[in-house]
Amino acid sequence: MDTILETQSSPIAITKGFITKAETYIAMHCHDKIFKRVTVLDETGKKLFTVESKPFASWSWRRTIKDISGIHIFDLREGMDNAIRHKWIAESPSGREICSVRHASLLKRLILDVAVKDEEGKGNESMVRIIPTDQGGITMLVNIEGTTAAEIRMTESNVHSTDRDRSVWRARVASGVDLVFIVAIMLCRAEILHAWKK
Repeated sequence: MDTILETQSSPIAITKGFITKAETYIAMHCHDKIFKRVTVLDETGKKLFTVESKPFASWSWRRTIKDISGIHIFDLREGMDNAIRHKWIAESPSGREICSVRHASLLKRLILDVAVKDEEGKGNESMVRIIPTDQGGITMLVNIEGTTAAEIRMTESNVHSTDRDRSVWRARVASGVDLVFIVAIMLCRAEILHAWKK
């Protein structure tokens, strides 16, 4: 039985212009293990976003996310939280931190906590928790203020294949949710898988 998703009347967003108007399905194809190229498609196969990176160009492994017209939406880079827990930081094209994703704890590495900054940069944060529904974290639920806003699922993991996408992820997203925010979470989850499977 599918998880029941709840419409978000007050969207938590890291960008403008990508709030879903109805329940939406997207797919993210990671074409290689080090994220040189990632493609995000809608349910009809139309390209929505692209992700590019230049591995080893910086210690933080910066990835650039663009929409289909090539407009730079945000960057995702790695960081450390108190030198212990892994952390990812999403930054606007101007370099302002718009959200951060971190492991909830060392022992619960598949549970992710997301802090979303307010658009005005006044220091207010909204907290979102990403929780696995199974031991391997194949399916994850995005919980916003006690409601389930999205379901993310890994549908392919091709560790030993050279002629297929490294991994494929699909998300079912409630109305009133920022698709770009969901893509950021999907990228973090995919990186955890790729790092573990190296």
